[in-house]
This record gives sequence, structure tokens and C-alpha cells, in this order.
Amino acid sequence: MIGASAKVVNNFSRAVETYDGSARAQQAAAGELASLLATVKDEIPPGPIIELGCGTGIFSAHLDNQLETRDITFSDASEPMVELCKRKRLLKSPPPGPGLRNFAVATPGDLLPRSYSLIASSFMLQWLPDLSKALHCLLDCLVPGGMLLFSMPGRESFPEWRDVCARGGLIYTGNRLPDILDLVDTGSSRDCQFRVFSRPHGVEYRDSAEFFRSLRLSGSRTATGRTSTLANLRGIIKSWNQSSPNGIEVTYQLLWGYMRSPLPGEGSGDYGAETRITRLGGENRLFCDRHRY
Repeated sequence: MIGASAKVVNNFSRAVETYDGSARAQQAAAGELASLLATVKDEIPPGPIIELGCGTGIFSAHLDNQLETRDITFSDASEPMVELCKRKRLLKSPPPGPGLRNFAVATPGDLLPRSYSLIASSFMLQWLPDLSKALHCLLDCLVPGGMLLFSMPGRESFPEWRDVCARGGLIYTGNRLPDILDLVDTGSSRDCQFRVFSRPHGVEYRDSAEFFRSLRLSGSRTATGRTSTLANLRGIIKSWNQSSPNGIEVTYQLLWGYMRSPLPGEGSGDYGAETRITRLGGENRLFCDRHRY
């Protein structure tokens, strides 16, 4: 019995290490989102909190630590991922405070209207078929003053991959990712306040094969609605490795921010907007802010 338990723990540990080790951009995005959460958590109204797409719990740990007194449900469309997140949390000491922790298999379509004070999602919403429609639906599930907190890779991700394809006459098979303007347009079409940030994040790989393997292991698909052949992929890997024999760096565009449902009495038409580029740590960061006068 002891041997069987040890085997389960070892298999679980390997699964988490495999996923988390391939999810370096997700780790970076979760860190940025956690920093933003720290600035707004005191503004989150009373009510239940849910995380969509918890995966193995990369961002769940930040919710756990910062909102220890709140009731939180960690959810994912994949039952194995929910189990990984649950087991990962149970391996550490419970956080202080009376907040309850629940785990559920759920999708955005399972949420109830006007029910949640916070809906959090890190590196998941980009895979939904219609992001704008999904964001509208999620905003409808917030209580007055509730927040939708999100991160995702942006359309400007993977310029190195695109360049290899352009130079070699190969087919770029990356998914169409959201643009920051998609988020701004959706937020501006609603009676809501929002903040959206963008910055590049470089991840180093031994070679291009490791990069594509990391996409697969972290759950990212690479060819939605495009013709992808093994010969094309082999051509990309060969060309990329020949041009960068000592390893490659791939740039992700990280997008993160929040949208806030209006409180009673907050009418439309009294918003101000600001967009600016700041320089931090040698990187240009784009910041879009829509706020109340």
C-alpha cells in the first residue's frame, strides 16, 4: 500500500514538473497578473471567486496567497488538470484564514449570471473560439463592482518563428492570438472600467524542437485552421536550428489586465481613457487605462 501511494505521488510530481517546466511564459504572465491583483484585491466586492483554466495551479497559488480569507473555486475544463491543481495544493500547508477552497470541472459556459465578485483566468481565454463574445459573457457573470482578471499571449508573439517561415517559404501554423486592441475594443463597448498591459517576454530554448515540444506539453496547439504537415514542421526546425545553432530565444507578447463591472449609479458616458508606453527593465510596456472621471 505504501509503495502504491509513493508511485501515485511520483507520477503526480512528474506530471506537474513536465507541465510547469514547459510553461515558462505562463509563469511570467501569472507573476504579472499577481502583481496587478495585489493592487486591486481590496476593491473586489463580497462574493464567490472562481478561476477558469486553473491548469496545474500556476496562478492558483497567487490567488491562494493573496485572497486567503475568500472562498475560491479552482476550475478547468480538464478533469486531470483539476486533479493536478488539487493535489499540488494539498502538498503544501493550507493558507491561513477561513476561506474555503473548492475544485470543479467547469467551462465559461457553466458560470451563472451576476454571481461572481472575481473571475480570474491566466493563459486560457485565448483558446476560446470567440474571445469578444466570451469576455461579454464573463462580464455578465460579475456582480456590480466585480472584476474579470486575465492574462493571455498576444498576437505579436513568436516573431522569430514567423521570420523563419518567411525566409524559408514555409507555412506559419501558429494560432491566431488576440491583439491588445481586441481587448480595448471589447472593454470600450461595455459600461466598464478596464486596464490592459502588454510587454514582450523572451524564453530561451536549446533548439526549435524544444520550443515546439514545450508548446505541446503546456497544452498549446500550433495549427488551428491551417494546413500543417510533418514535412513543413521539419523544414521549420531545420532552418531555425541552422540559423541559430547555439540555441534560440522566442518572444511571447504577454497581455494582462482587468475589466470591472460598474457599480449601481455609475452611468455610461463618464469615462476617460489613456494609453501610454513606459520603459521598465529595458522593455517597452504598453498600458491602456479606461477609468471614471
